Amino acid sequence: MMEPSPPLLSLGSRCIAVIGMNGAGKTVFGKRLAAKIGWKRADTDRVVKEKHGDHHEFIGEHGWEKFRTEEERIVLDSLKPGYVVILSGGAIESPIVRSTLKDRAVVLWLQADHRRIHRHLTKAKVSRPEFADGLHPSKVKDMLETRDPLYKAAANIVLPASVPFARQVPVAMIELQKYGRTLDPRR
Repeated sequence: MMEPSPPLLSLGSRCIAVIGMNGAGKTVFGKRLAAKIGWKRADTDRVVKEKHGDHHEFIGEHGWEKFRTEEERIVLDSLKPGYVVILSGGAIESPIVRSTLKDRAVVLWLQADHRRIHRHLTKAKVSRPEFADGLHPSKVKDMLETRDPLYKAAANIVLPASVPFARQVPVAMIELQKYGRTLDPRR
């Protein structure tokens, strides 16, 4: 009789939360990572849109505060074991989200520099509410200055911008396996 193979990744009762700036590539990365490890995927931007419609219209009708409150609720509901949860760029600004991430997730920060973000957002087919008044490189830099310290403080694992796209998932797997070993009290 063959021994059952060990799980590809063991993180106990924690999910994987992917954080990073708008346009960093979190959605594509999260989709690829979830497929690699056989976990479910929750994209909080997509869930917000499914529940409340277009972000711009929702913000126009209800305001940013209500949008962030709904986003926060959806993030908290999504942080479940066996999920790769992709957070919107601004979700990290919520103290409640940051605190809950510490308790329920292994947080992977997908870094990107302002030039890459600006280039990606310029080519994107979806507009981002934070840039409704225009996509100015200085605004991207300002947002990074505000959010990078929050991403850094929340992250258990950092995937540097220097890691090529084709290597992101393999590098993340190595780092997640290392981190998983620190969670296992038998080691």
